[in-house]
Amino acid sequence: MSERGTEVMLEGLVENLEPVKPIPPLRSVFRMLALIFGVAALVNLLWVGRSLAPLSAWLHPPFWLLLIGLGVTAGGSMLAALTGAIPGRERLARMGRGTAWAGALMASLGGILGLAAADPVVARFPLGITVACAWRACALGAVPAAALCVYLARAFERRPGVAAIFACVGAVTLGSGLVHTSCPSRESLHLLLGHWLAPLGLALLLALPFSLLIRRLGRGSRAGS
Repeated sequence: MSERGTEVMLEGLVENLEPVKPIPPLRSVFRMLALIFGVAALVNLLWVGRSLAPLSAWLHPPFWLLLIGLGVTAGGSMLAALTGAIPGRERLARMGRGTAWAGALMASLGGILGLAAADPVVARFPLGITVACAWRACALGAVPAAALCVYLARAFERRPGVAAIFACVGAVTLGSGLVHTSCPSRESLHLLLGHWLAPLGLALLLALPFSLLIRRLGRGSRAGS
């Protein structure tokens, strides 16, 4: 190809380029999420009418292990979701995924140790409060998960299904942490199911419509840019 032909081809490519909407920096997104979760914590306080779980729960080591596991899972999942959408942040995304898995194992271990150490009275399974806690965790995490998905759509996330899973697991698990610190129940089976496994299942179900949301908003951003 001649030099003139190359110039014409490059000029044509430049003319066909479309403007790209810049995505907000991660720092701004984390600030926004912190604000949203602050509001969620206030809503949780108004919802249950108490700020902390009973003192006897805080003196139980498996309670702390489950709580730390929830926090680590939430932080790792949201880091994986946010950085997975940005080219050049693959290392951070892998770190987030590994952290999320480690947190999940920690939360599961805390729940299992709580069951092993519980007496028969504490090992009861109150179905009603378990369902209520799981739904409350999902409700507290739904808005932050939606905010994350809007960011991911604007960042043109290439794997919306995986991104939605990490976003929903991170947001709902953090909501579950709020529930865990304010629930009056000490039943170990309830803590394992109502504060960890059931919210995790709801987060995975929530990821399906949110992955469709990322795809739809992503197509809209491309069409409008």
